[in-house]
Amino acid sequence: MKKRFFVIFAMLLLLLLAACSGNKGTPDSDPGLQPGDDGEEIVITGKDLEEKVITVAEIRQLDSVTRDVVSVDSGGNEDKYQVKGALFADVLELIGKKQQDLNGIRLIAGDGYMIEVPQEILAAREIILAYEIDGKPLEDKTKPIRVVIPEERAMYWIRNLVKVEILEAREQQSLTKLFLLESAVSALETQDYTYYDAVDQAIICSDLSLPAAETVYLKSTDDFEKNEKFEVFAQGYLKISGAEAPAFVAPDLPKGMHVKDILYLTSEDVGYFSVTKGLEYFTSASFDDITGIAVSDLLNEVAMAAGSKYLFTATDGYSVEIEAADLEKGVIYVNNDEVTVAFEGLPKNTRVKGLLSIEVLGAGTVEAGVDEATVDWSITVEGIGENTVAFTSADAAKLSMRQVTAVLSKKDGTQETQNWEGVSLKDVLDMLGATDYQSVIVEAADGYAQEYSLELIGREETILGLKLAGQPLDENNGPVQAVPTGEPGNMWIKNVAKLIVK
Repeated sequence: MKKRFFVIFAMLLLLLLAACSGNKGTPDSDPGLQPGDDGEEIVITGKDLEEKVITVAEIRQLDSVTRDVVSVDSGGNEDKYQVKGALFADVLELIGKKQQDLNGIRLIAGDGYMIEVPQEILAAREIILAYEIDGKPLEDKTKPIRVVIPEERAMYWIRNLVKVEILEAREQQSLTKLFLLESAVSALETQDYTYYDAVDQAIICSDLSLPAAETVYLKSTDDFEKNEKFEVFAQGYLKISGAEAPAFVAPDLPKGMHVKDILYLTSEDVGYFSVTKGLEYFTSASFDDITGIAVSDLLNEVAMAAGSKYLFTATDGYSVEIEAADLEKGVIYVNNDEVTVAFEGLPKNTRVKGLLSIEVLGAGTVEAGVDEATVDWSITVEGIGENTVAFTSADAAKLSMRQVTAVLSKKDGTQETQNWEGVSLKDVLDMLGATDYQSVIVEAADGYAQEYSLELIGREETILGLKLAGQPLDENNGPVQAVPTGEPGNMWIKNVAKLIVK
């Protein structure tokens, strides 16, 4: 009996020793670690940062956190998980960095998927480098690490993380030219693009007139923002028809890198804006029977540069210059499938059908009527109160610029159609406080004069012209010429020097 007991005891002892020997060399506190996982690496790079390599084993040695999280995809679908991993902030400390000090990071997966995490997320959220989900090791397609950012959309939860790029600060550049996408693509070659079960139309992104830069910025109607590498964007397609258009797509890109329902996109100082999406995104603006997008709202949204004037150009080449002060009067809308802009209170010739682009002129000059090439001038005004007053170029800059098309009848019987820009004579008198007058004598520097009736003064097309065909007046005609549209040539006063209010 004793002999049998000894044999059984010896066998149990051998089995115990064998079990202990079999566990040698594996982490005794991490049942999720699989053979070979600990040697997998993640690379961290950045300007002025020597490439750092950290292994999964090193990540596992950091303090772990366990969080209950909810993943929300672009369709609003939710999935709940419990994740375990290390904080990215702790990894950064190993290389002497602090998460809250970073301007942004780019997460890159083994299959080429990449996403930028902006500074505001880095400052406000935990970033978990997860190696367990729901108490189980990661699946092969998800290893070595799954990024989890609680309270952020699933597009940031990158699988198969292999690289992290630390990004430098980018200063947002103001736009100097904005294309209206619907008009711009009408001149570009389109091709069939299969999007899930549908065949839609798309253009090659490289056909867009965008300057090369490090990244292309895209914003969707749900306020999702993304910076895509320029070379990646240029090789993709812009889907312009069908569901979720406009959308950035590419057959070789993971679908998670696609951007749908694009409101606008920019590169350097040039952008493209979707009017169709803008009509959904902005609160409507309207006047008369026109309803659409307020020009001022659009330009503020895309960070258009400040300027003295803005050039609105149509697909057929027709263009008008609009003073900065008049932008708030503008509405962009779609009429008979044409993108159109109109300005309340401005002449009908400022309406542009088939609007292709908006371009800032005189960037950096915020005064509405000031142009670096404009000469300072002053006109004497008599008959308002007891004292003589002056109307100057600085005063004109405070008034809305009007554009008129006038027909000049010459002495030889011929006629010439001219495009003028200037300020309304009625606006000038109102600005100076003139009341209870019946007429105004407009006098040139050489003494030649004509009397304008109250009816003529009240016409919107009666202006003090400052530019002819877009150019300041020469010494013989300006700097100011009275342009009474619809009146014979002898009523047009060159080189205006004096106004006498009667």
